This record gives sequence, structure tokens and C-alpha cells, in this order.
Amino acid sequence: MHEQATDIGSMAGELGVEALDHTAIAVRDIQAALPLYRDLLGGVPSGFERISSKGFMWMTLRYPNASQVELIAPMGESGFLHNFLARRGEGTHHLTFIVRDLRHAVLRARAAGLRVVDEDYSQAQWQEAFISPRSGLRDDRAVGADQHEPTRTRTALVRSKLS
Repeated sequence: MHEQATDIGSMAGELGVEALDHTAIAVRDIQAALPLYRDLLGGVPSGFERISSKGFMWMTLRYPNASQVELIAPMGESGFLHNFLARRGEGTHHLTFIVRDLRHAVLRARAAGLRVVDEDYSQAQWQEAFISPRSGLRDDRAVGADQHEPTRTRTALVRSKLS
């Protein structure tokens, strides 16, 4: 017997969101993306890491008002980011929100009938879980003239002890 999902509208604020941390943009090559995100838009690089075990690298760029864009690019011959780029091309991969209590946020998201995937509580500094775009939430404004389906963007919920 399945538990009935709670109406999302009645749960306003229950995930404990404290801030939008960053928007992650999938690119094939970080260096090739820098003329736009660093030079033209004025982002200041503030972090870089290669995560070989997960097959990708990232670079964070800071903008005024502490907003951030994270460029993510694949490493190696295959992996989730190669698959994403092959299916969707370069563009928004996920939005990351800082929450007060990740485990609570995950429970509340599931209570709302959302599909939560890729939970990772292994590091004290950065714990994350993603709300799958297959949860049925879509950004219908992102439909292009040549697209039949709305763009689906993952939503990351994280608890960061870095800030």
C-alpha cells in the first residue's frame, strides 16, 4: 500500500531552504566556456576540482551578490555527464539549494511525492540529494520551438557546513 503524497502547495517552506547556492551548467570543455562565463559575464573563478571517481570536473565562478555558476564537464570516456550532454547538449544541469537539515528535507520531499535520488551523506562538509526531474515537475517555460518536451532540470538539496 502506497502512502498518498502530500499536496506540494500545502508544504510551503517545509524543506528548510536557506539559499540558492549555485546553478550548474553542463559543458563539454570548461576552458572553452570561460570566454562567456568569466570574460564576458565577469565571473571570478573561486574553485576547481577534478573528481575522477565520478568522472567529472567542476569550476565555480562568483558573480555580484554572491551568486554562483558551477561549470561541470566530463572526464574520461563515459559517465553521467557524457550521457547528459549527448541527450540534451550544453546547458543547465541542476540548481543547488542549501537546506538546514538534509535528512528532514528529503523526508518532506518524499512526503510531497517527489522522487529523491543520489543521496550522499558520506562527507560532513557537503551532503547532497537530488530531486529527480522525473518527479513530474517541469519548467514549461524552457520549451523551445524545436522541442516537444519541456526541459527537465534536477534540483539538488544540500547541507553544507562550509558556509
